[in-house]
Amino acid sequence: MSSEEIVARVFAASEMGIPVQPTNEELVEKTKKEKAELLQVSLDEKITLPDPVSLKEGWLREENGLSS
Repeated sequence: MSSEEIVARVFAASEMGIPVQPTNEELVEKTKKEKAELLQVSLDEKITLPDPVSLKEGWLREENGLSS
């Protein structure tokens, strides 16, 4: 495919309003950023909760946690 054909296809897609699809790497980075924002408790004090996926000890199973 020539560069002129690529330019023509990009122009046509732009004119038709077809959105740009992010790459897998961009999606992973976006997910990491959103996850970090969800773990942030306070914007003022910069308090961040630990990532539950990384915690191995000290957690109760759901059934035990609900009953306590």
